[in-house]
Amino acid sequence: MARSATNGHFQFPHHTFSADELRGEVSLIPAMDAVAELDPNRAHFAAVAKQLRDADVRHILLIHGTFAGGDITGFVREVKRYSPVRASRIDEISKAWFDELAGDVGNYTDAYAKQLQGLINSDDSPMISVERFGWSGENHHIGRADGAVSLLRKISSMDAKGRLLVMAHSHGGSLLAMLSQIAAASHEVKEGFFQATRLHYHSPCVVRLICRIGCTPVKYCSMDTNRLEK
Repeated sequence: MARSATNGHFQFPHHTFSADELRGEVSLIPAMDAVAELDPNRAHFAAVAKQLRDADVRHILLIHGTFAGGDITGFVREVKRYSPVRASRIDEISKAWFDELAGDVGNYTDAYAKQLQGLINSDDSPMISVERFGWSGENHHIGRADGAVSLLRKISSMDAKGRLLVMAHSHGGSLLAMLSQIAAASHEVKEGFFQATRLHYHSPCVVRLICRIGCTPVKYCSMDTNRLEK
């Protein structure tokens, strides 16, 4: 999916992710093969729990998709410039409202997280924590870039023991893809990334760098510091 450049500094290059691009140890499971468990109990999840522990998974992080956050319009970010406390409260109320209205549509509810943690844990096994991670839910690159940086901050603050499993809806997965690119990038590319995004946060009057890309997740394949995407 091509985009035109507006100047000579930075670009978010990306392309659609299709089944024929899969590489490495990846399996594609058709939706028709998925079996819904309408009345789950711990016995049904015993095999799953064992696989997780055998893989040394000790933490599960759940990330919602686009439009499922507490700041899909960017309003909370504007309020945060002047009152971080009020902004945090607005974000909490907005997210709670969405959870109540939409449930698990592109989303992980608090009830889901608690139920999953209860199903995969027992008194005689190492604990696997299940936690939700929230981001704005905005449908543009800058919103996801902000979410990726917040996700990096979140992961760096977590207990380093064991492995982390991230489960994400839609563009929640794009946060992790972008985070991996930021973490692996050179110092120059990282500087370009933060220079390109800083005006979005430092000036209330700045025009938003919005790029509508529909509802299909994209794969951030690299970060080119030669252009800034419109």
